[in-house]
Amino acid sequence: MILKSPRLWVAAAAFAAAPAFAQNIAVVNGTPIPKSRADAMVAQLVQQGQTDSPQLQQAVRQELVNREILMQEAIRRGIPNRADVKAQVAVAQQTVVLRAMIEDFLKKNQPTDAEVKARYDDLVKGVGGNREYHLHHILVDNEQQAKDLIAKIKAGAKFEDLAKQYSKDPGSGKNGGDLDWSDPKAYVPEFAAAAQKLQKGQMTDEP
Repeated sequence: MILKSPRLWVAAAAFAAAPAFAQNIAVVNGTPIPKSRADAMVAQLVQQGQTDSPQLQQAVRQELVNREILMQEAIRRGIPNRADVKAQVAVAQQTVVLRAMIEDFLKKNQPTDAEVKARYDDLVKGVGGNREYHLHHILVDNEQQAKDLIAKIKAGAKFEDLAKQYSKDPGSGKNGGDLDWSDPKAYVPEFAAAAQKLQKGQMTDEP
């Protein structure tokens, strides 16, 4: 991003000539950039997988200087005073605060191994050991249409092609009738009962 403004060049020159104190990494047009801000950005990048190094710290320093130069230009233009910008800043601030609160809570409330196992056991019980099936279907208007399609598939037609052509289900039809992995109990009882009787690669003989 390049702003053709002489003020940016002035800011850059001011940064180059200004001394940086121990608690600041730089001073841009009289505005200090605190070391804590750089430390926070470095910590965030390290958390994302980068390695803390002099090169990374220098890159962060330059990034923060560039941001400060652009921020000063944005302030000059009155952008921070716009209602839409204020609303977005408020949302971002709330997100940061809530994330920090959650992280603080998790640090102070680490679950024990016993608690983790108990929670796992509860989840297993909740699932009830139900098997999931990768199902395909073709939804049609009546039984005769279903029988005709079954006959075509047995004669060599591809299930997926017929599903795309005839299925009334707009979601799965375009995907060859694919319902993805699911618990048959999520469907109507008749469909669930038929699905649970099938072996891998099998198709129902009756609609």
